[in-house]
Amino acid sequence: MTDGFRFSNVPDEVAHRILSFLAITDLTRFCCVSKRCRELPHSASSLDFDLSASDYTFASTCEKRIQLLNYLDSFLSRHGDNKIQRFRVRLECHCVEKKIKWMVDKTRSFRVRREACECRKEYSRIVRWVEIAVRSGVEVLHLEIFIDEKQCGQDPLVPSCVFLCGSLKTLELDFGMNYPKVLKKPSSSSFSSNLQRLDLRNVEIDEGFFEWMSSSCKCLKELSLDNCRAESINIQSSSLESFRYIYDDDDLSDFDIIAPNLKCVAWKANMFVFQNVEKCTHLEKVELLLQPQKHDALVLFEVLRCISTVKHLTLNHETTRVLFEGGSMPALENVSYLCLHIYCLCDILVPAVASLFRGIPNLTTLAITSIWPDLDNCSKFDTRYWKSLNLDFVHKLEEVDIHMLIGSNAVEFARYVLEHAQKLKKMRIVHTAEQSKVLRRVNESKKISDATLVFEEAEE
Repeated sequence: MTDGFRFSNVPDEVAHRILSFLAITDLTRFCCVSKRCRELPHSASSLDFDLSASDYTFASTCEKRIQLLNYLDSFLSRHGDNKIQRFRVRLECHCVEKKIKWMVDKTRSFRVRREACECRKEYSRIVRWVEIAVRSGVEVLHLEIFIDEKQCGQDPLVPSCVFLCGSLKTLELDFGMNYPKVLKKPSSSSFSSNLQRLDLRNVEIDEGFFEWMSSSCKCLKELSLDNCRAESINIQSSSLESFRYIYDDDDLSDFDIIAPNLKCVAWKANMFVFQNVEKCTHLEKVELLLQPQKHDALVLFEVLRCISTVKHLTLNHETTRVLFEGGSMPALENVSYLCLHIYCLCDILVPAVASLFRGIPNLTTLAITSIWPDLDNCSKFDTRYWKSLNLDFVHKLEEVDIHMLIGSNAVEFARYVLEHAQKLKKMRIVHTAEQSKVLRRVNESKKISDATLVFEEAEE
């Protein structure tokens, strides 16, 4: 019995679910197995057109690439009126290798340089594909378009029909790090969008786009801006529940979100410039991965004071250190989950972490993640130091996740927790192979609870 024959007995809805995990190149091969395998993809509700594979970017000829594009055109036409629930397109700039002639000490030499080719109608095809998906009632649209301005031509950055699609619930757009065009306000501002999730990456956003979002996206729950340039961000939304912002530069002059039902904020930038954050009275989860300077300590203190009602808090190495250097730590009595993204539990940082712990008396879950284990001086503080602090939260801790990649500070803290946390249920320890001997000290601890100890060796 062949694999193709067995697959023919699988119900269509199950087969479509399996096929949804295949890229279009794999789906093309699947179509060659049998008649049913040839027909089945044309009724699939999830399509993934990934043209980023090396076969279609650097190594292929224009003829080979156009042949694939023609096949995809034909594939969509045979799809007919069948609904496309999820549609993803990933397209990278088609590059060709050119030999460049140059002279070195009167000797002719050659070098190979990759340049974008001149097959400029690729993006026009994508626009047509998106229009087909919109007409079919697409609900999830994901576009990753990494091409240059010449290949885009006169086509709009995003087809206007996308913002007029009543069925669309999730929209993800990524246009590459160096993409020069601007995402502008849609032409029709009177249309009421049903969009619930919007994820924008590597694109410059016109201020008018946020005005459209505020007036037309009344169902929007999740908004993510990753490396998006904008002079100002002003959003009003009563439906928004989650906001994520990632950007490395400091050119954001004005930021204001009025979102009374906002629950989650993730912010990774140099500083936190969220005005009126104190008005977000429903905040439950906040992630601050900042790069502040010492003079920002007062601002950070005020930010944490304004979000003192959160239950789930994530801070990074720099934010924790600057807060401590500023001379005071805010009281965060409502925080029950704390995650620290630090380089390692080094001697310089331990007092800052200890000061932070003092202001979180009701902590039940703690995660300490080390991302840079190459620092020296990580073995100064033992269990006696932690015991001397009389930390209130240790008696309420139920779960701890800690990375021990260097030194003994983390080991000693783990021993302290095991010996004093009566309610502890589980401790997970991630360690290096070199730390295996040091971990014996953890096993030798006199546990005060019946907590489960889990040891995992870190991947190199």
